[in-house]
Amino acid sequence: HKDIGCPDGTTITVRELFFNVPARLKFLKKDVSEANAVENIAEKIALSHPEISFKYIQNKQVKLHTSGNYSVKDVIYSVYGREIARALLEVSQENSFMKIEGFVGKPEIARGNRYINGRYVKNNIITKAIENAYRGFLMQHKFPFVSLRMEMEGNDLDVNVHPAKREVRFAREQEVYDAVYDTVRAALTRREMIPKV
Repeated sequence: HKDIGCPDGTTITVRELFFNVPARLKFLKKDVSEANAVENIAEKIALSHPEISFKYIQNKQVKLHTSGNYSVKDVIYSVYGREIARALLEVSQENSFMKIEGFVGKPEIARGNRYINGRYVKNNIITKAIENAYRGFLMQHKFPFVSLRMEMEGNDLDVNVHPAKREVRFAREQEVYDAVYDTVRAALTRREMIPKV
């Protein structure tokens, strides 16, 4: 309403979803599982859009609140906590066809997030490049924490591989692999990563 003073933004309130739709209701998992799935999506969207402030409330409890100050590191802090945020190495690299920026986790933390053009995606080339770059730094069965934002022209990127656009395909797979590998490996081999004896 134009006479009511309030900040710009979007508020979505969901109550008793599917309460009278048995066909959908029977496919829902336990409340905790469904709530975790929603929280997981909210976190991924927040991580890929640090310029937007997100506040996710579940059963009157604030589960996620980001500032919208454009800082990916602040969002990582909000989602994963202080320990993860403290163990990040900032990376930034640009070549003739793509730009990579974000954070590479020190070997003592273990998770994986990958972002391309503001969208959370899965891609085997990126996964392989990251895991190979960490080879020799991680123990077996440990997976790295990496939050990368990649930008490239549409001609080099096919986003219509998956119905929900969670997977992408690259025209220059080897060059993408090399760029991601070099970016991550360079961060892990910096002087400050070498332990003092």
